[in-house]
Amino acid sequence: MGQHIILEDGAGARIPAYIALPERGAAGAPAVVVVQEVYGLNREIRRVVDAYARAGFAALAPHLLWRVSGERVFEYAQRDEAIAAARELDEAQAAADLGAALAYLRAPSGAAGRAGLLSFGWGGKYAFRAARESRADALVAYYPGNIRQVQGLEDFDLPVAVHFGGQDPLTPPDTVALVRQAWKARSRAQVLVHAEAGHGFANPDRAEFHPGLAAAADRHSQDFLLGFLRAG
Repeated sequence: MGQHIILEDGAGARIPAYIALPERGAAGAPAVVVVQEVYGLNREIRRVVDAYARAGFAALAPHLLWRVSGERVFEYAQRDEAIAAARELDEAQAAADLGAALAYLRAPSGAAGRAGLLSFGWGGKYAFRAARESRADALVAYYPGNIRQVQGLEDFDLPVAVHFGGQDPLTPPDTVALVRQAWKARSRAQVLVHAEAGHGFANPDRAEFHPGLAAAADRHSQDFLLGFLRAG
């Protein structure tokens, strides 16, 4: 459904990305930047982009590791290699690349509407930083194992929903409690714990995939984003 494109950030960078648009076109559509797991712009991230386009969003996923590993996509069995590559990535630059993706969707040639972020796993902390720096209109994060690394979490004031797996060893109960405490006074912040889910529960390509919980989380995420991204 979608296609590979190159984003230009205005500073000479050429960012590989994947985009899909709704059937009625991008004009006025809610827009979402999809933020990858550590493995790159793989089949699962492209699937999410396509799914959101079918749901009426203009959806775009930049390849965040392009500066350190080109356009390489890591297999799930190559997790250690992917993490080693990710350690070479400059966090500020990655957030800027996400900002460029948001700007593309907000530009007259893009959706020209409100734009949010949808992150998975490792992409979480980069999405939080980009949301703050580029003033995204909303953020949804799935199983962000690095959420404790987000600076100023308690001051994050944008609409946000986070999906945690109750069986995810990367986000144990004390991490979930920390997030709840940070946002206890935030009316536009939601912390959702799927008790039977593990890390990666929304990804059909992973052993932890839980179809029922994934479908429920996806419905919630789309409704949450639409609530803040619809024009008008």
